[in-house]
Order: sequence, then C-alpha cells, then structure tokens
Amino acid sequence: QPEAWTAGVVMSPLLAKTNPKCVVASAETGMWLGLGYVVQALALKTTPAGTTAFLCSLTTVVCPIIEKLTGVRVTLQAWLAAAMAVAGAAFLELSGDEVPGMGDLLALGQPVFFGYFFFRTEQIMKDFPDQALPITTIQVVICAIMGVAWTMWDAQGLPDISHLTAHLNEPMFDF
Repeated sequence: QPEAWTAGVVMSPLLAKTNPKCVVASAETGMWLGLGYVVQALALKTTPAGTTAFLCSLTTVVCPIIEKLTGVRVTLQAWLAAAMAVAGAAFLELSGDEVPGMGDLLALGQPVFFGYFFFRTEQIMKDFPDQALPITTIQVVICAIMGVAWTMWDAQGLPDISHLTAHLNEPMFDF
C-alpha cells in the first residue's frame, strides 16, 4: 500500500499538533479500518470483486444498527433505507445458481468493520473537533501498517518490489 505510506509521510507534520488524548482512539479506529481491508482481501480470494464491493455497501446498514445498540436515536427513514439495502443485497446475492461461500461470509465482515470505523470516528470527532487531520493521519498510518503486516503474512514475507524502486532514480521528465 504505497499510497497509504505516502499519505502518512506527507501528513506526518500534522501530528505535531495532536492532542495526546486522541492518539489511542485514532489508532483504534485505524485498526477497524485496516481489519475491513484485511477481510476484503481475504474475501476477494474466492468471491468476485462485484459481489465483494456490493456486500461492502452494506456498511450503510451496519451504522444505524450500531447507533441503535449504543442508545442513539435512529430515524424511521434510516431504518427503511437499511431494510431496502438488505433486501437489495439479498436479492442480488442470492439470485443465480451459486451458493454463497466463505468469501461471501468474509465479505460481510467489511460492513461490520467499516461501519464500526465510521461510528467510532464520528464519536472521536465529537470529542476532538479540532483534530480531524491528526486523527486521519494516525488512521492512515495504522491502516498502512496493517496492510504491510497482512502482505507479509499472506506472502510469507515482503514481495520483491525492486522492479518498482528501480524507476525512482530515473528522471521524471526528459528535457
């Protein structure tokens, strides 16, 4: 995930203004985000990308459920939207000849982890409204660390990226 590392490095000066009280909470939310991507990667091994992406969209269902479980008032409109999303997911996922498999089950972890990530991020932002950029920076860095850890575990070590880094010394423009 070179994009995540680049974003983390570019945003790192923003950490100088970080409220120490929000660091742990930001790292926790970055972990939930990273877990969402890990189950997505696992699901994509056996489930088509379209199905995985569609099941990921159920995050819109998970968020009101989490809010209700934590005592937040959820509007009827939100419940109707969630019910329609579940019905649509069931209709599209269960239509056809294929029986849902382990990849589909793993893909259902995405909305749970991403939904909880959004829920907790919203809570943290209420507590630290002036810390949006530091919170985001920490989340990106933790997610990147989890991505590298996942890659190392899945590939039994870091893949050879010498063919990518060889181009870093070449000029970008030839004048």
